[in-house]
Amino acid sequence: MKLTSRLMIFLITVLMLDVMTVPMPFTAQAGGQDSKLNVQELTEPLTLQSETSLIGQRLKLDFRALTGELADPFLLPQQQGTPIACDETKQGMIEQSDPTSQNSQTHFDLYTFTTQQSNQPFIITLKPTTNNIITSELVFFDQQQNQTVFLQGGYAPSNKEVKHIGVLTSAGQYAIFVYGIDTQQGFGSYSLKLECKPCGAAPPNGACSGGGSPENAVQIQYDQQLTCDLSANDAQLRDQQGGIHFAKIFTLQAQAGTTRVEVSSQAFTPLIGVLDPTTGSLSNINVSPNNLSFQAGQAFFVVTSNETQTTGSFTVKITKGGSPF
Repeated sequence: MKLTSRLMIFLITVLMLDVMTVPMPFTAQAGGQDSKLNVQELTEPLTLQSETSLIGQRLKLDFRALTGELADPFLLPQQQGTPIACDETKQGMIEQSDPTSQNSQTHFDLYTFTTQQSNQPFIITLKPTTNNIITSELVFFDQQQNQTVFLQGGYAPSNKEVKHIGVLTSAGQYAIFVYGIDTQQGFGSYSLKLECKPCGAAPPNGACSGGGSPENAVQIQYDQQLTCDLSANDAQLRDQQGGIHFAKIFTLQAQAGTTRVEVSSQAFTPLIGVLDPTTGSLSNINVSPNNLSFQAGQAFFVVTSNETQTTGSFTVKITKGGSPF
């Protein structure tokens, strides 16, 4: 699903493992003839309902984002799965013989792992290895409340990867569900890697950690190039069709005039826009490279994906360009 000229987006800060959201409405103006967006204010809460369509009407997921739990009776702690250990990579296959959810005919594989300590950083990387389309969910088996809690969801288009990055606040049992979509396009092979970092370890691309809110924006300087990961732990934008686009927020000490922002990625099509942290508005949104106009002082911009539910690595660089005001 592409961002359209009728797009409406807003920013939410996600506290991952408590599944809490704080909405901030986004507004934006057209950024010129090549602008992809004409954003209007959106004030209602973000909801991502079950069986949300992410690829036209073809892809139906079992996401229960923002509800706090999964109601499907098949998602129980007793559900048998394939164990996966830290720093282990599994090669899997979505096929006709795999089990399906009770709410749809979506085939899935299930992997389980257990953490012995709280506040455990993690990275989960899922990548299709054939021309198939798959999705994933990370859940926690809450033994005290006797429920299954949704933590993160992701979408991996053909030959591109999705990453779940964050911290597991509670010790206990976790599961990764890998789904094929409802058609033959969901069948095929994939690789799944689980990485566990010791408590207190620096996150991947430490210079580019954060970026999920203006208060936690990634700092970048002129003529500096950063390699970053766009992940489900970043800010989220919602388009008019309900699609979710992850967005990383950057801040700089801008010089008056035009700043050139260049972003490249093999995982997604980058879009760049100016962020007003006070009003939560976006403006001058365009593809890379994008020339952003700033006054002298602290300034903010975002990098987001033109595709929904897409994550992956990207590089970003800013340079001074144009005449001052």
